[in-house]
Amino acid sequence: MPLGKKILQNLASLWISFIFLILLFVAILLIAVQLAPPTWLISLPLFLGAINLCAALFVHPRLREQTGLYIFHVALFILLLLLALSRLTYLKGWVEVAQGSSFEGVLAKQEQGLWHWDRLKKVIFINEGFTIHYTPNLKRQQTLNQVSWLDDEGQHHRLTIGDDRPLVRFGYRFYTSFNKGFAPVFIWTPREHGGQEVGVVHLPSFPLMENQSNTWNIPGSGYVVTVRLILAKGDFSPEKEFVFPTDLPIGPIEVELNGSKQMLLVGDSVQTALGVLTYGEMRSWMGYQVFYDWTRPWLLAACCTIIFGLALHYWQKFNRTSWLVLSVDSGGGNP
Repeated sequence: MPLGKKILQNLASLWISFIFLILLFVAILLIAVQLAPPTWLISLPLFLGAINLCAALFVHPRLREQTGLYIFHVALFILLLLLALSRLTYLKGWVEVAQGSSFEGVLAKQEQGLWHWDRLKKVIFINEGFTIHYTPNLKRQQTLNQVSWLDDEGQHHRLTIGDDRPLVRFGYRFYTSFNKGFAPVFIWTPREHGGQEVGVVHLPSFPLMENQSNTWNIPGSGYVVTVRLILAKGDFSPEKEFVFPTDLPIGPIEVELNGSKQMLLVGDSVQTALGVLTYGEMRSWMGYQVFYDWTRPWLLAACCTIIFGLALHYWQKFNRTSWLVLSVDSGGGNP
């Protein structure tokens, strides 16, 4: 027997199929309990399954003689291959962008495949603000987030996105999420060096977190300012219907700086030995979920082809059998 044919027969064996299923089960289990990254680990058994199936198509002529069965197995081979490539090239990430600020290709957190071709730095857009309707008991409804960007030709575009309608740029899909909140803006003016530093403080997610406080390290000063947003009881009630952030009146905020606390309205300042801290305005921030997977339309096509091949196989199989059943009585006479 030629060596090549023997290798194909070994690769097409049911033992390889069994090993593929065991490795796939172990990989899924390890990923589920977060003992391994979901990138290369899941790809190895998928590649093995694809090789096993491809070899079977060459070794077993019966798979090639039946059209429907052949289409089914070829599409299944392509599906396994695409799934493996998907895990090696995908990206999943998260980022927070304040109202009026731009996303410029840097994520706060991400996971990606070993072969991901990073084009995220090409993605630039501005978060122009959003509104979220809440029904009583904090049931979040539709999110309407306006974003804008310039294309490669310099044309300005604007789009309203949400939890189920993404901004798609260079294959990256940006969705809104439940993670969002208030973002007070501060202006730091040093006394000696001149110039100004603008800081946008992202307060914790609202209304998920009750404690609305965060800190900002003022550049070049050594100061750490603590910012607290205190909503009066009459301003916010979980039992009422409201629109975030427009229906939430914002009063003074508490600022703790250099050992002292002060309540500031928009435009108020805090004087220190090193400079002046001014409360500029109150904005909001949105947390985006980012996905990249170029295989998605091809996976859908492969799945549809699998269904078509299986349906064709069973249609061809049962079409050979007569569906006309003649009823004969027990005595052998005519009915």
